[in-house]
Amino acid sequence: MDGAAAVAAHTMDIGSGGVAAVVDGKLALGHKGRIMFEMLIEGKLHLVDSQVSVTHCILSHEGFKVGFQFANLDIAVANAINKYLR
Repeated sequence: MDGAAAVAAHTMDIGSGGVAAVVDGKLALGHKGRIMFEMLIEGKLHLVDSQVSVTHCILSHEGFKVGFQFANLDIAVANAINKYLR
């Protein structure tokens, strides 16, 4: 997230508009940052690298479940995500 060190996260769900992940610490709604992860599609790794904003943050037994909304997603990345979702 902007102004903070990178944190490890466990992705839970992905859609064309964003991704849900579990992180250790609470994130403020509306907070902006950058997310990077790899997806395996048809045997090839695709890098997802996007600006995001936090849409929700809910405490669970696993950590904080956070919804990230993509912003200005690159068309090639959007196409790769849509291919993954089919």
